[in-house]
Amino acid sequence: MQTAKTAASTKSLSHRLDIIYKYSRISEESVKRALGIPALFLTLAAVPAPLVVGSVRDQEGAPIPGASVAAGALHTTTASDGTFAIEASGVRSVRITCSYCKPVVVSVKNSEPVVAIVQRYGAPGDSSPSARDLRSLPYSRAESAISLRPFVVLTDSRAFLPGARLADRAASAQGGAVIDDGIPDYDIAGNVSMLPVMPSFDLRSADAFAAGQTSYTGDQAAAGVFFLNDIPAQGSDASLIGGSDYAARRGVSTPNAAYAFSASGNKNATSARGAAQLHVPVGVDSLDLSFLGARAGLARSSVWSREAIEGFRAQYLRVRDTALQATFVADRAGYNTSFASAPLSSTWSDLVGELTVSSQTHVQIFGDFGVRQSTGLYDANAFHLRIAGAVTQTHLDAGAQTSGPGYSARATIGAYAIAYNGGSGGTSLPLQAQEVVPSVYASYALSPQWNIELYAGTSFRLPTLLEAYGTKPDSDLHVDRYAGLTQTLTYSDLNRLKISMTYMSEQLSSLDAGTVHSAGASIAWQIAPELSVRAWTMWFNDTTQPYENILRFGRSAPSGTPGSLWLTYENPAGLRIDTIYRSDFLDALPQRHVDASISAPLGGGLRWFLGTERLQDARTVDAGIKFDQP
Repeated sequence: MQTAKTAASTKSLSHRLDIIYKYSRISEESVKRALGIPALFLTLAAVPAPLVVGSVRDQEGAPIPGASVAAGALHTTTASDGTFAIEASGVRSVRITCSYCKPVVVSVKNSEPVVAIVQRYGAPGDSSPSARDLRSLPYSRAESAISLRPFVVLTDSRAFLPGARLADRAASAQGGAVIDDGIPDYDIAGNVSMLPVMPSFDLRSADAFAAGQTSYTGDQAAAGVFFLNDIPAQGSDASLIGGSDYAARRGVSTPNAAYAFSASGNKNATSARGAAQLHVPVGVDSLDLSFLGARAGLARSSVWSREAIEGFRAQYLRVRDTALQATFVADRAGYNTSFASAPLSSTWSDLVGELTVSSQTHVQIFGDFGVRQSTGLYDANAFHLRIAGAVTQTHLDAGAQTSGPGYSARATIGAYAIAYNGGSGGTSLPLQAQEVVPSVYASYALSPQWNIELYAGTSFRLPTLLEAYGTKPDSDLHVDRYAGLTQTLTYSDLNRLKISMTYMSEQLSSLDAGTVHSAGASIAWQIAPELSVRAWTMWFNDTTQPYENILRFGRSAPSGTPGSLWLTYENPAGLRIDTIYRSDFLDALPQRHVDASISAPLGGGLRWFLGTERLQDARTVDAGIKFDQP
């Protein structure tokens, strides 16, 4: 067990070890050269002789928390930043093991920290495609990449509207909540996707969470929450790609500032985007600012569409005995297009203020209060349809969460007051509703190899202005209410294999009524250090129907078996080949295709890249140069 002196030494070394990695390549030889810096020896003079300290990182330079470090009969685990300390003398080597890693024995030299580089097996260790995967995959579109995650269902449309939608376990035909660089992609007017404004090959990180796993509750959360980001986590990157698409980007990330600029185009679309993040220390507190702006133009034959989005996010964090987080978001977006040779336009905006307070105890008690003002305008005068309105959501959430070795649990209850003020044809019709949404989520390790996840809860989806006011006015506000139960059982050998099985049962009522059932299985297997397979498949059956004829975009599949089979080969020299068979949905019909890519290093952080994918009805081929520098 670490003493206070051990922990203090570990913390003091963490910053110095980070400097070594930042300014040297991640290899044993280069780290040894960095350790020869005279200033470092002066620092190490303060470290007690019987203390063995060091850092554990993977082949990408990312720290590995929770790794086991053993020196004879003594052992410890690494902290969240990958550092460790053991009080021992005469130690000549340490053995390091961790889940989904190749064990390694590292020599210990007097007065030098241990710098261990372990090979981490990404296939069973990563649920979503990692940053390493994203820079090698053949997919130009962000939605295609994130839907490689098990049980994330992608539905696309040949028409510009509604665009691509993502849903966890096919829980909702209207899709889940998309968070773009921390800014919600939320179209209250017609639920149209703004994913086309993200240029090709621009995604840098992606994650997905099922209902109950995150603090995001309320509208659209029943179908999962998808976090997309185009800013690099660290270092800098650039790319230049040509072929069926042309694309260029540049991204830079430092501890206090980051940005990314990108543009792409093909025969049917052009897109340009800029994003920036700023971290401002305020004493021991922090202020984080995010900025986003993007434009896109799409055209097929005589049909065209122009889309745009701008957003700003500010988050202040103060941690004492309790943690206080204040968030403000302002964004707007919209499009102009033609439908049946007639002009159509839609715009929407959001203003969000939120305050979260949570205790810093083992069992965290938290409360969250927020107000969201959403406005929208849908203008199709050629069809005698013009709708405008504002929707106010006021919510108060309260709950508790805790976690420890092998378990985590979260219980919440949210109360929402919802008010619509809008209408069509110049006639206003106020609508109101109240929702109470309790939920419970738990993850428990039955053994080191077996884990079970359970979710039981409710959520809701608000009708768009088009759904609420596009047909005969109704004095009742019909809100989709979801009541669901999800169970997932996972087995892992903690080395090279992970297998999961999941089942979901969901009941919808009010705006839509019926049930959704889904069952699936996934496997991630590092067959050999150079070869891995990741696959998932799922069956779902959606019997829901709207209570009356309403206006909404897109068609949904009533049932299907989406999935993917993803093979990756990567040798020590850096040559990587990805081959993917997948089944998605295009206009509610199955779309099955095979995609592939190959890439290899050129030196100095440069890699050449060649990829092909089937995107909607066309086969694309792209090639180029990519640059990544940690």
